Amino acid sequence: SRDVWTEDSIHLCLSLYLSLISSNHYLIQPLATIYTVVDKDIKRVILQILEIPIREMGMTSPELLKLIRNCPQNAEGLITRIIHILTQQMPPSHV
Repeated sequence: SRDVWTEDSIHLCLSLYLSLISSNHYLIQPLATIYTVVDKDIKRVILQILEIPIREMGMTSPELLKLIRNCPQNAEGLITRIIHILTQQMPPSHV
């Protein structure tokens, strides 16, 4: 039998990981890799709850900039959301 992931269980599992991203920016890289292979429901939840960790990282985070520059195949939706979050209330920096 296949385990069924509910939106609540996805939120629960991701919440700790996403809270750690603020203090360890490297963790954004594995999240992008995971994003490329999960189903659409998990992708949707990732995109929904990503805003606070990305804002806390900020657009000058070397790991975040590295991820944007080297977008993994099939992670375009994630990268688009990250860029949208970063530029939503402030213009992009000239890094």
